[in-house]
Amino acid sequence: MSGPLASLKVLDFSTLLPGPFASLMLADMGAEVLRIESPTRMDLLRVLPPHDRGTSASHAYLNRNKRSLALDLKQAEALEIVRELVKGHDILLEQFRPGVMERLGLGYEALKAINPRLIYVSITGYGQTGPYKDRAGHDINYLALAGVASHTGRQDTGPLPLGVQLADVAGGSLHAVVGLLAAVIARQQSGVGQYLDVSMTDCSFSLNAMAGAGYLACGVEPGWENHVLNGGSFYDYYRTRDGRWMSVGSLEPGFMQQLCAALGRPELAAHSVTPERQAVLKQALQVEFEKRSFDQLCELFAGVDACVEPVLSLSEAVEHPQLKARELVSQVPRGDGSTQAQLACPLKFSEGLPAPRHIGVAVGAHVGYRDLAGFGRRNMDVASADLVADVIYQIGALQGLARAAGTTVRYVKPHGALYNTIAHDERQARDVIAAIRAADPSLVLVALAGSALVGWARAEGLTVVAEAFADRAYTAQGTLVPRREPGAVLHDAQAVARRMVRLVREGVVEAIDGCVTRVEADSICVHGDSPGAVQMARAVREALTRDGVTLRAFTARSELQGPRAGSGAACGCACTCSTTD
Repeated sequence: MSGPLASLKVLDFSTLLPGPFASLMLADMGAEVLRIESPTRMDLLRVLPPHDRGTSASHAYLNRNKRSLALDLKQAEALEIVRELVKGHDILLEQFRPGVMERLGLGYEALKAINPRLIYVSITGYGQTGPYKDRAGHDINYLALAGVASHTGRQDTGPLPLGVQLADVAGGSLHAVVGLLAAVIARQQSGVGQYLDVSMTDCSFSLNAMAGAGYLACGVEPGWENHVLNGGSFYDYYRTRDGRWMSVGSLEPGFMQQLCAALGRPELAAHSVTPERQAVLKQALQVEFEKRSFDQLCELFAGVDACVEPVLSLSEAVEHPQLKARELVSQVPRGDGSTQAQLACPLKFSEGLPAPRHIGVAVGAHVGYRDLAGFGRRNMDVASADLVADVIYQIGALQGLARAAGTTVRYVKPHGALYNTIAHDERQARDVIAAIRAADPSLVLVALAGSALVGWARAEGLTVVAEAFADRAYTAQGTLVPRREPGAVLHDAQAVARRMVRLVREGVVEAIDGCVTRVEADSICVHGDSPGAVQMARAVREALTRDGVTLRAFTARSELQGPRAGSGAACGCACTCSTTD
């Protein structure tokens, strides 16, 4: 099944929580989400503990079902790729401070000229206007400024730091999703998109639904524990004899009568309808609850319809029969045959939702020659000692950054001229192999399918992914046609997709001279130098999926040790680095 939003394509430039949670909801409902990630600016979410197998659990969750493309938006080539992507996407989601996207040439007006149907969503702390528009802030600040914190807490202790990020998620994420879907509906009638300005402070202010209505209409200022629903009545949490807590929401008379009868104090029910008796009722309930243990109270109210429920830990909530029946935990494939438990999409559609496909993306090292001027694309005759040292240094540097970000490096894919040279140059190939073995022999090496490097590396004990190129022409000998020659780069997305289906199914490609040559590959790469590279990668993936090919991450090391299964993981590279899903 494809999901109700399968027709939507989303470009997501956001980080941290509000934007990624919004795009996660869209992805879970079937939208195609392409996350644009900076290769130079760390996403702090990658650092957030705890970590599962070297990857932040929060990052893996918030980025499930999304694809990722690393682009340095300070580079002209990257900006051109974004402009090309905009032509084929419905929604752009960004979370920069006001003016950042405009300065990059990626503001709404500029991109609307490229795609008039584009729905452009900006999530910020304070909105695009007003004296605070450029001011930094976090969830706690937005709740404070919006007045929410002024009546969420206790009189003797003040505001209550919440366990969930109310402003980020309820204020930012959920309002953004509601707004952009409303814009989608409007576009069905008008044919044009629009700009959506989402302020987390504004939307948090609107969450003062009942208290705000009372103040604006009647002048009743809400404060800590001074109205019915914030601790100013019996509607509250009550401590048990063993230090646990129970929630009591018995607002209606029938529920209050059930509550008091279960506690053996039916006379207390009369106090619930008298405002001046609330303190007496609350104190009496405190006494009754503290007479009993948590387990006793759970058993007592299990069969009583009184709006009384236990305060559960997260581990207890996961195992509660109601939440289990609703399937609120999902097992998401890691890509290595195992799964990671994650919060499931809570929405239940009669037609169902697509199953989760994968967690967040892996990190790989794109090592190359020390050729800054030529971007590693010029052949170099480097002494073995220098080449080994350079590769170890590059892997080690990325490992250090990855460790600081709460993740790990999973594979090595040599870049540019080094990639091509070591495919046939045994001396330099063995230098790179030696460097990988010295840095981390568990790293997966990505090598050109059919090259001598594949055998040399496997003989040294490395796990190797043999890589075919979707958008590059092959010679009759199974090698890549040099880029300087005519016809070396392919541009027809559908033709390339058909070519890759044949590669996976038959292990052959049509060479540039028209003959058929064998290419045994584990992975497919769309190189990404052409403006239509992302669309081409999408066409390849869709064609393989339609043909029944199962795609898995090539970092599934255990599966790469044995014979090839005849399917590969599609990947793409653009600008300065590559990403996988």
